Amino acid sequence: MGKTSPQRWWGVAGWLGVGLCALAFTGAADLLLVGLGRHGRLALLAAMIAGAALTALVWWAAPRLIPPLDRVGAALAAPSTRVFAVGVVALAFVLRAAWISVVPPAQTSDYGAYMHLARSLAAGGPYFDPGPPASYAFWPPGYPALLALPMTLTGGAAWTPLVLNSLLFVVAAGGTWALGVAVGLPVAGRAAALLLAIWPNLVTYGGLAAKEHLSLALLPIVLLTWWRARGGLSLLGVGLLAGALAMTQGSWVLLPAALAAHALVSTRSWGATLRRTAPVAVGVVIILAPWAARNHRVLGAPVLLTTNSGPNLYRGNHEGASGGYAPLLPETLEGADEIERAENGRQRAKAWIAANPLRFVTLAFHKQRHFMGDDTTGLYDALRFPYGGDDRLYAALKLLFTGWWVGIWALVLIALRRGRPETVMTSRLVLPALCIVYLLAVHSVYHSIGRFHVPVAGMIALLAGWALTARPPRPLGLDAD
Repeated sequence: MGKTSPQRWWGVAGWLGVGLCALAFTGAADLLLVGLGRHGRLALLAAMIAGAALTALVWWAAPRLIPPLDRVGAALAAPSTRVFAVGVVALAFVLRAAWISVVPPAQTSDYGAYMHLARSLAAGGPYFDPGPPASYAFWPPGYPALLALPMTLTGGAAWTPLVLNSLLFVVAAGGTWALGVAVGLPVAGRAAALLLAIWPNLVTYGGLAAKEHLSLALLPIVLLTWWRARGGLSLLGVGLLAGALAMTQGSWVLLPAALAAHALVSTRSWGATLRRTAPVAVGVVIILAPWAARNHRVLGAPVLLTTNSGPNLYRGNHEGASGGYAPLLPETLEGADEIERAENGRQRAKAWIAANPLRFVTLAFHKQRHFMGDDTTGLYDALRFPYGGDDRLYAALKLLFTGWWVGIWALVLIALRRGRPETVMTSRLVLPALCIVYLLAVHSVYHSIGRFHVPVAGMIALLAGWALTARPPRPLGLDAD
């Protein structure tokens, strides 16, 4: 079949990465102003000016910052693989153990639901949340099903999520490191593993029963197997892993579309793209089909993954929606059961979008600033929400977490400055970048909070690690080519 446009045209899209950095700076500034009680258009305008100014400042200062960053990169490359790996894992475990010794995990809200479901499965019970409202398929089953395995050994002990999450961190850090090697940036891979170990938001999540731990671990494994897949069976394996990721977090169900975009950019052939992605799609279906059949049997209606898409679509698209999280009372969406509530939410959201298309577009920007600007939800969910505490301490920690987040994106911007933005779209870095954009696009439609970017923290860390090395990434392509 015919070829797509030359890669040089795709390279222009790499400059969107600079826009993402500016959006992260703007969102962080805006949410800090909101925390200070500053709302409205003037506050948003001030945040946008601050974001643009910080983007320009980092871009201007990048050449001066590159020499010390190169020294950091050289220091990361010096230890042997074994020494570095042991050091990263030990550091991660110490930080997480220290945090939970001071702030014991309190499994509230979503985390409490996952704990209940895992305990029920471990005891041989049904996958059922008594609510309110009661549900059989509101929560994606991937993480609770995995958590149930160690719970059969621990008797459902409260500390079980910490054990599982620690093992998942090893997979996430190792997979992201390997991803750096695969893109031709081993120093960036090491930097990414270290960043994941000490990332404040991830440390505070350590003891919480959060599905994002599994998503963070699975995503780099999916990408690695995609690159290395040769032939139908190995591509089918990619689909099985992608299906497991979708079972963990429904927003990843269309990840094969992102892989197809990567294949199209890599091969510039529609035929090759179809041949490579078709087995992946089959693998996803193989994983999802048994769960969909179970949902139909239990609920009496077709439900592919969960019944939360309708309520979550409504949560992000209704009169008074802010783009961020807002609790929905059980009576907000009427219905005799979760199927009716899901359909009610979906129809009400679609009707509002159809009646307010311009406001929907504006609201998408606010969703993006929540996704890109807030990296403190672990602090809130682990400390503030269950325990309250000193306002000044929480404010100081929140400022620290936000400073870390801004620093990460400043590193990404420096990397784009030294490596040229178009390099992203003409190298293997395009796939990690596509994953970030994909998830951002999903949460530009549904409601958005900072926790939703946790699954791509490894991809962001890898791009940030690129700032520590002058080595160019591998050219765009597939190992199977």
